[in-house]
Amino acid sequence: MWKGNCNSDSVRPAEIDSVSSPTGIYVRKDFVFVPEKTEGDRVSPAHWEWKEMKLTREEFELYMDNKALKDYLDMIS
Repeated sequence: MWKGNCNSDSVRPAEIDSVSSPTGIYVRKDFVFVPEKTEGDRVSPAHWEWKEMKLTREEFELYMDNKALKDYLDMIS
């Protein structure tokens, strides 16, 4: 299931992250950069927002197989 996430860094996170977690792989999509915003004394720093899901390595292999098949079917149709 896709869940929303964000960070306070100005660097866009990787779409596929197999390093951050020893127990799985993060797959990310729908990246949006939100610029710094100031309202009175309050400053909201620039940051990235996105959707992500954490998969086991086995689930990730199935996900990539299905994605490759979908991409191929889209290409030939």
